[in-house]
Amino acid sequence: MKPVTALLCGFVLLGTVTLTAAVTPARLSFETSAVVGSGFTPGRQVVLFGSAYPPQPYSRRLLSYLKVFTADKQGSFRWEAPEPIAQRSVWFAIGSVPADQVVAVPGNAAPPKASLPPPVLLVGRDAGADALSISEYMTDVLVVRPDDTVWFGAAIRHGTSDLNRGLPGVNNFSTRTLMAKGAANGAGNGPAPTLDHLTPSDVVVVVDPVSLRFYAGRLSVN
Repeated sequence: MKPVTALLCGFVLLGTVTLTAAVTPARLSFETSAVVGSGFTPGRQVVLFGSAYPPQPYSRRLLSYLKVFTADKQGSFRWEAPEPIAQRSVWFAIGSVPADQVVAVPGNAAPPKASLPPPVLLVGRDAGADALSISEYMTDVLVVRPDDTVWFGAAIRHGTSDLNRGLPGVNNFSTRTLMAKGAANGAGNGPAPTLDHLTPSDVVVVVDPVSLRFYAGRLSVN
């Protein structure tokens, strides 16, 4: 299994809204070993998620990074990575409002375009809870409920979270198997909730950790 570094402070679909940095002032920039965010709403939460495939001489090394910040008075944040930022990586910043949602890759000023199809929401498929139909064999899945909770996990075809395991077809990934990383706003001391049902405000990120192809956006319901 690939290592995951998690650093934390605290529906059949008929349409999708894809994240883009082109029409918002919010942006991510990269230093040798740091990710810097600017233009976000001051004093509000920002979730930073990165998927990296750094060069390795003899084996495949796949990394994921997850961090929750509060933007400072200038609407900025800075994260010092434990090692140099890999050129083969893709990064997502998800704030509290739609204008604070960015996708970026090192070495390219233009935001990358989503290259995976959006997952299909299977309402109530897992004993009343929702599932996501995902076409890729293995993906990282992040769900952000702005100013609330962050959920993260890996969707692997025929894995224990695949409701369609052992059968033909695609991965029907149970959302309740995602691990809650706590409340983004730091409220409450109780256990983090299970993700039984997605809402239209939830931001869903799906990344193939090898090819770095991704989908990122809000899933809309007719």
